[in-house]
Amino acid sequence: MFDVTEIIGFKPVQGMDGRAVFGSHMQLTYVTFEPGTVVPVHSHPQEQIGLLLRGTATLLLDTGEVQLTELSSYVVPGEVRHGLVVGWEGAVFVEAFYPLRQDYVDAARGKDVVPFQ
Repeated sequence: MFDVTEIIGFKPVQGMDGRAVFGSHMQLTYVTFEPGTVVPVHSHPQEQIGLLLRGTATLLLDTGEVQLTELSSYVVPGEVRHGLVVGWEGAVFVEAFYPLRQDYVDAARGKDVVPFQ
């Protein structure tokens, strides 16, 4: 069992705090964002599934922008370019990745990483 408040956090970009539980092949990440945080457009090989628990955000995709509100969910296939702009009240997400994001594993271990390229 894991208490998300006791997991060491990592900050891949200014205004973002991630706390992840890592299994052998997948991970579950609890992410909080300060108001107005921008996650640059990027891609990664992992499939990503997310659920917005609180707040609002705009998911940026090559196909257009998707407005997310509380309890909105989404799937981003691996290698699809995407980014995020968080609304004025901040946001809290739960995201699953398969397979593991090694950059998040490294960040959770205290290594300096540049995760969004």
